[in-house]
Amino acid sequence: MSGDPGLTADMDAAAAQYAARVVGELLVEKPDLTAGEMYGVLVDRAEEARAAARAARNHRSSVVDHPSYSSARTHFKDVLDATERGRSVTVAREGRASVVMPADKLRALFFHAVSPRVELANEDGRVIALMSGRPFVSEGSTVDGALEGLVLSLREYAEDWEARLQGAPNHRDNWALVQLVTLSSDDELLEWLARDSGEADA
Repeated sequence: MSGDPGLTADMDAAAAQYAARVVGELLVEKPDLTAGEMYGVLVDRAEEARAAARAARNHRSSVVDHPSYSSARTHFKDVLDATERGRSVTVAREGRASVVMPADKLRALFFHAVSPRVELANEDGRVIALMSGRPFVSEGSTVDGALEGLVLSLREYAEDWEARLQGAPNHRDNWALVQLVTLSSDDELLEWLARDSGEADA
């Protein structure tokens, strides 16, 4: 390996110190080892160390693109360029990993993964729209009007969830729903609500 001669010398010195420490430990543990046996143990220890280093390096590269906030900030343009190409970029901070990814792809994922569970009914000439299993109900003179009311309710709920509800036991599982609402336009939410709403009952 070519490079800075001073760095190479430091690495050689560190390797020699490590070998001397291992030899000292071996002599304490197994004072009857021959020179050949000791050499074999040293070779095994060195291979184990290399394997551990490779495993750690592969783990970091497969999970985290930027191991620190500073790294991500320095390469922020690269992060955005990668997401524009459709890549997800991971950033580690204080032992936790976050992901930066294209918003449209994330929205599309939630669009298909989160079911609207909309039910429609007619009552006294008014259309009632509700989301089964969720506390959202709206009414209007038409199906479109009732669904537009649901969009407004979802917007208000998303704001409340971010501000104070996300930690509540009966609300914390609505994370994906809130992300879908936040990432979608009104028209996109209407499309999502109409996905399985069907026709109002006569």
